[in-house]
Amino acid sequence: SLEVLMVLFAFKLQNPTAVHFNRGNHESEMTNYQYGFAGEVEAKYEAGLMELFSETFRHLPLAHVLEDQVFVVHAGLPGPEERLWEDWFPKAPDEARKILKREKQ
Repeated sequence: SLEVLMVLFAFKLQNPTAVHFNRGNHESEMTNYQYGFAGEVEAKYEAGLMELFSETFRHLPLAHVLEDQVFVVHAGLPGPEERLWEDWFPKAPDEARKILKREKQ
């Protein structure tokens, strides 16, 4: 939720070397619209604020190395290939954002 994210940002400001954010699939704009984060932001505040979150997410690193020993990366990053969406899936991410209306999945 928006409130949890704001608390995490506050922790990062308070302890910049102890808190790390990685970019994953839920930091993509279309996923935010598909799963409701964008709707929550727009309902509680305004649509323009979602653009700021999207810009922030685009600047997150894809990985970290902690203490020169542990490689941390999110396993769900979308690739460049077209995604396959089965008929039983609720909506493709591009449809959730109303960017593209697919006639056929």
